[in-house]
Amino acid sequence: MVLTEQADWSGKAVLVSGGARGQGLSHALAFARRGADVVLLDAPAPLATVPYPVSTEEELEAARVTVSEAGGTEVLAYAADVRDPEAVRVAIDHAASRLGGIDVTIANAGVFSFARTTWELSPQEWRECSDTILLGSWAVARAAIPHMLGRAGANLVFIGSVSAHKGIAATGHYVAAKHGVVGLMRTLAVELAPHGIRANMVSPTAARTLMATNPAMAKCVEYQVAGGTNMSNLLDVELLEPEDVTEAVLWITSPGARYVTGDVLKVDAGFTAR
Repeated sequence: MVLTEQADWSGKAVLVSGGARGQGLSHALAFARRGADVVLLDAPAPLATVPYPVSTEEELEAARVTVSEAGGTEVLAYAADVRDPEAVRVAIDHAASRLGGIDVTIANAGVFSFARTTWELSPQEWRECSDTILLGSWAVARAAIPHMLGRAGANLVFIGSVSAHKGIAATGHYVAAKHGVVGLMRTLAVELAPHGIRANMVSPTAARTLMATNPAMAKCVEYQVAGGTNMSNLLDVELLEPEDVTEAVLWITSPGARYVTGDVLKVDAGFTAR
């Protein structure tokens, strides 16, 4: 059996949405260091309801350079909003034509916002958050899967959240979208199994990225606790490092997990056990 750290991804192509920074960049770097070609997809454009800066074109280009320096043969970067399925399709089609196909797709793109209660969310807040997560996950899978068919050991990984597995106050749109991605993943696992492609989800608790460390998050947690949600991990850690999540992604896509599909790997420090 091949252990995660020993897996060689040379000659393979790995696609990461939301790859300009945070968890997405961590995943991209890990695969590049193991010899993979990497495709970064991100949307450097502001979202009016997101209470922290989203990635920029400069960050996407910097990520491309950083991942290139980490290893791999070729690193491609595309500015495409996952809420635009046609733009995503065009970008992924171009990348796949350059690289000969896609072996691993990591649907990682997501944004976060909140309100005191779910019924106080505006329709725009709901759409920007939910569409990025749920519609965006489908758009990435829709565009990538045709380029994964026939690729031995191909994998589709959705980055979930503890919010995919329990109710959390103040974030009904985020919770609903992440729960939806679980259903999408399980359906695709059924549909892709005859093609030898596995589909899974990795669900972390909060990690040390701008989504979790921006100043607005303190108010969000205040609303969540006031709304009755226990926001603490069982293990003695406040925030995961992005690399903790990446380790799970590396394992779930490795030959060591070759019979794991339609499942959720929680890296949540016990958050959902409460």
